[in-house]
Amino acid sequence: TAFERARDASLRMGYRFTVPAASVTAGSGVGSDKVTIEVTLANSGVAPFYYPLNLSLTCSNLPSWTQRGVELVSPGAMEVFVFDSVPATQVCLGNLSITLSSEFVFDARPVQFAQGDHGSSSALTLQFGMPPTREVETCVRLSNTSYA
Repeated sequence: TAFERARDASLRMGYRFTVPAASVTAGSGVGSDKVTIEVTLANSGVAPFYYPLNLSLTCSNLPSWTQRGVELVSPGAMEVFVFDSVPATQVCLGNLSITLSSEFVFDARPVQFAQGDHGSSSALTLQFGMPPTREVETCVRLSNTSYA
C-alpha cells in the first residue's frame, strides 16, 4: 500500500555515518606526552534536514573531547574531525571510543554508526599501537562496542 511504501521510505532516511579511517600523530614538542587523533567520518544517509550532532572521543575515565557540526557532513561526503591533546598512553590509545550525540535525540535511542558488516553500534572502539611516532599511524583496530 501507499502507507507502507511511505513508512519504509521514512525508515530509510536519516543519518548513516561510518568511519572509513582514523589516525594518530605524535605531538611535535620534544618528549611530548600528547597526540592528535583524526577521525574521518562519512555520511551515506539521506534526509531533508539533520539535527545538530556531535562526535565525541573518550579515553578511559577522562573527560571527552567533542567536535560539533557532524550534521554538516553532506550525504555522500566525508570530513575529518581532529581531536588535539589526547594523552599518549597505552591505556588511552589502546581503547579509545567514539560516539555520536545530539541534545535532540533521546538516550534510549542513541545515534548509531552504520559500520559496514559490523552492523550498527552507538560506540566504536579505536585502537592504536604504542608508542606513537612523529609519523601518522593509522588505526590498528576499529570495532563496535556496547554503549554505556
